[in-house]
Amino acid sequence: MVKSSAITKAWKKLFPGNEENSGMNIDEGAILAANLATVLQNTEDCEHVDLENIDQWFDSRSNDSNCQVLTDSEGTEDQAKPAEHKPSSKTRKTELNPEKHISHKAALEWTENLLDYLEQQDDMLLSDKLVLRRLRTIIRRKQKIQNNKSH
Repeated sequence: MVKSSAITKAWKKLFPGNEENSGMNIDEGAILAANLATVLQNTEDCEHVDLENIDQWFDSRSNDSNCQVLTDSEGTEDQAKPAEHKPSSKTRKTELNPEKHISHKAALEWTENLLDYLEQQDDMLLSDKLVLRRLRTIIRRKQKIQNNKSH
């Protein structure tokens, strides 16, 4: 069984400084929802999650929502049970979501756009920017190697 403190720590790692979304404005909420949707779409068994699902989940604490709010222990009960007749994750991924090939050029463009965005934000950590710069360098190196092989 997963301890509630482990779940809390995991969420805090994903969204540091965001204690129960307090004081969050609409733009921050939209960015948070988009980031979470991206993370979940690349997570096994969560590929179907979209922004609408995330917004509904964020609003689940309101009285007019039809979402059931589970406690940490209720949320982890299903994970503790052994899987029944579940195809392997590799099989499921192949069947439902064939891997998209992303070119080095596209990855470099996305990384540079994200880095440009982070450079404009006053509250971003230097360590986050440095990680992206390192990834950009790696992608450039791979692109250069690929270009040299094709010529």
